[in-house]
Amino acid sequence: MDTIVFKFNETNFKYNEYLLYSLLDNGWNGKWKQTDSFISIYKAINKKLVNFNNCFDYNQILRLIICICNQIERLKKYNLGIINLDLSDILIINNEWFIINLNNDNLFNLNENGYIKINYPIKNNKYSSLEVKNINILPFLCYYTNVYFNLALICLDLLDVNDKSLIINDNLINQNNNLINQNDNLINQNNKKSNVYKFKLSKIYGSQLYFLFKRFLNKNPLLRKYLLI
Repeated sequence: MDTIVFKFNETNFKYNEYLLYSLLDNGWNGKWKQTDSFISIYKAINKKLVNFNNCFDYNQILRLIICICNQIERLKKYNLGIINLDLSDILIINNEWFIINLNNDNLFNLNENGYIKINYPIKNNKYSSLEVKNINILPFLCYYTNVYFNLALICLDLLDVNDKSLIINDNLINQNNNLINQNDNLINQNNKKSNVYKFKLSKIYGSQLYFLFKRFLNKNPLLRKYLLI
């Protein structure tokens, strides 16, 4: 096991503290230490998702979403939002707990209505939301839920289709493809990946994750909700 260390700097140290306390408030009871110069999380896997070669089963994806969404909502309370979340922006503590690795490139201030004002061109990634990918004039107001679109695609990428707890029913998959095809967000987002994403959505049809992904992938950012039913 390893140690995750967030060192003091004027920009992000306070924000990492917000994320740590989000973990604690939601039941994490791991070993940690905070001083004026660093925050340490002990006995951690301490790998970025981009460096983690294993796929995640359904329950691990659910845990990833709960951890990261709670942190996104915690940042929002302090008028902070994220654009273009990527695999390199999430650290693994263990199989059930994850933490955002904040950086200056994707952390922005929110206005009183939850919008990020983008004043300069930003670098997109393959998980960027539709509205961010389609920016053609600056400044641009981006609602904080753009990051939920990122997170949905990240999780679909990580989801193990061989997980035995997923639906294995070709008839059900074919039956629900019409419903999934109606959500052309995925097709527009990444043509090469769209069929994979649709297949994975079919495998979890009717589950908590399925309906959560549908909310996260809504074309209208104002209708994206973190709500587990």
